[in-house]
Amino acid sequence: MQNTINDQARDIHDSTEYVTPRPVRIAQGWMFVQAFVGMLASVLLVALLVPNGPLPGAVWAYIGVSFAFYVGLGVLAALLDSRRRWIRVTALILEILMILQGGLSMITGPNLGTAVGLTLAVVATRYLAHEETARWLHR
Repeated sequence: MQNTINDQARDIHDSTEYVTPRPVRIAQGWMFVQAFVGMLASVLLVALLVPNGPLPGAVWAYIGVSFAFYVGLGVLAALLDSRRRWIRVTALILEILMILQGGLSMITGPNLGTAVGLTLAVVATRYLAHEETARWLHR
């Protein structure tokens, strides 16, 4: 009888160990939204600026770096399920950088786009920094 109870407890523990906790799924969802919105904003910026004539190289570089940043954020979101510590740490660093950049932008010239980006970064950071997220990813 004792072995059966221990076996059942072990089976329950093993099956729930690999279930992604809710805070991780929420962080992952917000990061996907951020990535989509950021890439869409980059594409829309090009669509708005190109009809006015050729863009300088610096503008293309800015848009390219921004687009690559958001692609990277989407990749990190997709990799959260792999439970590697470096993914959470890297994502937290990127999110904090976005919060700092968004905060500075709001001080110098607030706009709706910056407010949306800042809000998305704050929410994603909150769930990435959640204790349950850290515990699950740092097994």
